Amino acid sequence: HQMIQWTMQMFSLYLIFNGTQSSEISLAIVLVTFFVYFLPKSAKRWLFSIRYTLLPPKVRLLTEEEYDEQGRVATAHALEELRRYCNSPGCDTWKLIRRCKDPARFAAFVAGSPHASDEQVRLHEESLIQLPGDEFGHRLDRADDNDLDDEAATYLRRRRC
Repeated sequence: HQMIQWTMQMFSLYLIFNGTQSSEISLAIVLVTFFVYFLPKSAKRWLFSIRYTLLPPKVRLLTEEEYDEQGRVATAHALEELRRYCNSPGCDTWKLIRRCKDPARFAAFVAGSPHASDEQVRLHEESLIQLPGDEFGHRLDRADDNDLDDEAATYLRRRRC
């Protein structure tokens, strides 16, 4: 197996050497290839660390909408995976039921009903709107000023300036 690999590598180096018109450039490419091939792994890691230090990869940050959407998708996927696990034969259903505060609600969730009650959804949405110590939350600037009372609209106009 290794003999075939070495033969293919030598043949590819031969093709590289004879594939260009300039023998100096071909020889340089072959020598660099040999140098990189026989370089210890620690030296390769060091070279790559220098590369990432000098030229760090560009990281694209998510917008708030993308972040929210990603959270919704991941949550829906995780809830569906939990439902599949609870319906699988490998799940110890009685052990799960014993740990639940509300076994009837858990059974309804496994059967396909929503994981949060209407009241919990309402409280969650209110918590997104209102920040601790902030009378009008940071997410209100998305809403229409017409939908808000006068005090909130004034607050938002001052904040946008």
